[in-house]
Amino acid sequence: MSAMPPSAQTVRTWLRHRRFGVPPAVIEAATERRLTGDWRRACTAAYVTPDIDLRAVEREHGREVAAAVEDDLRHLAPDLLRWHEPLHGHHPWPAASRPVPMTRLAGGLGILLVQGPRSGGRRRFQLRFDGGVSPAAELIDRHLWDVRRASGLRALCGPEPVGTEAVCPHTTGRQREAAAAAGIDAAGLAEPRSDFSLASYPLVWSRLVPAARALLDRRGSRAGAVDLGEGWLDLSEQPTVVAGPPPRNAPLLQVSDWQEPLDAELVRHGLIDPDALHPLVHDALLPGRSRSRQRYGPPVPAVVPVRCGGRVHRLAARDGQWHPLDHDPSDLTREEALAALGGPAEGCADVLLSWRTGRRRDAGLPPPVQDLHDELWQRVAYGDTDGVLRLLGDGFPPAADRGGVTLLHALGSLDHPRLLPRLLALGLDVNARTIVGETPLHAAARSPSDGAADLVGALLRAGADPRAVNDRGQRPADLASDPAAVALLRA
Repeated sequence: MSAMPPSAQTVRTWLRHRRFGVPPAVIEAATERRLTGDWRRACTAAYVTPDIDLRAVEREHGREVAAAVEDDLRHLAPDLLRWHEPLHGHHPWPAASRPVPMTRLAGGLGILLVQGPRSGGRRRFQLRFDGGVSPAAELIDRHLWDVRRASGLRALCGPEPVGTEAVCPHTTGRQREAAAAAGIDAAGLAEPRSDFSLASYPLVWSRLVPAARALLDRRGSRAGAVDLGEGWLDLSEQPTVVAGPPPRNAPLLQVSDWQEPLDAELVRHGLIDPDALHPLVHDALLPGRSRSRQRYGPPVPAVVPVRCGGRVHRLAARDGQWHPLDHDPSDLTREEALAALGGPAEGCADVLLSWRTGRRRDAGLPPPVQDLHDELWQRVAYGDTDGVLRLLGDGFPPAADRGGVTLLHALGSLDHPRLLPRLLALGLDVNARTIVGETPLHAAARSPSDGAADLVGALLRAGADPRAVNDRGQRPADLASDPAAVALLRA
């Protein structure tokens, strides 16, 4: 972890996850289902697979264990769990492929979170119930997923109220003073020689000693030393930060155990509108503040200005199409056709061609149009079908991504039964080719999703050509791994 903000790219990653990874529609759907007691559908709404059979738990471990598991699942906010998932620079729990325990019952039983690979921008989450949860295992803190404990997030912040007016010790060079206020002698704290200095971390010093003692208790250690990664903490008398290598066998305390929560950092630095926080996070960090409901996405502007031939022309977005207001449409059509064959294009024609094909020319898309393009494709990357449909419903023209990838090519990461009819109605070409000659059927054939065969069948019924060959001479059937999809493509 580096000083806040560590880099523009890292901050963009944080904000992108907050905006696109857990959008308002996901939070609202998961919350509505949770409040009705339907924890399975709540998980599904937040893209969490609940692989837990309560009847099997009762058969194997008894009614009391099953009741305890069900009680936790009914209070699980899967959208809150996903909101807090580990991101670069902030790891509320280990971002590992091995299961991470969320609860611990007698006999080493517990609910486990299995974290799979990312699909687009979203990491796969699965819940299991199993044994093997050791007494020393660190659990995912309940304030990160249990609605009964969500308000506990505030206790992990610094002593100042969370807000843009608060002073942060790590940005003012006052870490030693903050440590002293918590009863810790940090005179030996190393100067911030790099981004990876403790003096640059957004730390909450009042959490250090309790976190260190909890770590020693979990390890059953009587040692009075804890490794801080850079220096170590001596707990033998007055808690003291000591520079240099720690004593042998001193356990390592993770920075996340005493790091300020990410959302508190974002609010303190004015990087996020508090109204854009998850409702449970907002109420925990800013108690008493009234939260305004967020719009799902930016409105589609009625008119976008484009520099064209030394003038400023206008493009209007209506009914899923760009309408040039300062050109004869037939003239632009001819110019686009010539440009597609390698001829020159500028201004409005260049923008329209880039938008429809994804093949950037000249200076590419002007900022307002590029922002619209990025909004759409970020939602695609996170598998946000509702977000894509809302944009299209607002009259948003469906853009191609770089390399000529269209929304039809991206259906493998979206809910194609809902989206495909809408795209066909907007006139998208079911046999459109990318820069490497691949059609939507090629993309569907290689899709790793469980619904690959269903998507292949839907595209075939829509007129997709199974004989289309890409630049490598491959047909869709050559790329398919799902036997059912192969059978459809070779029928």
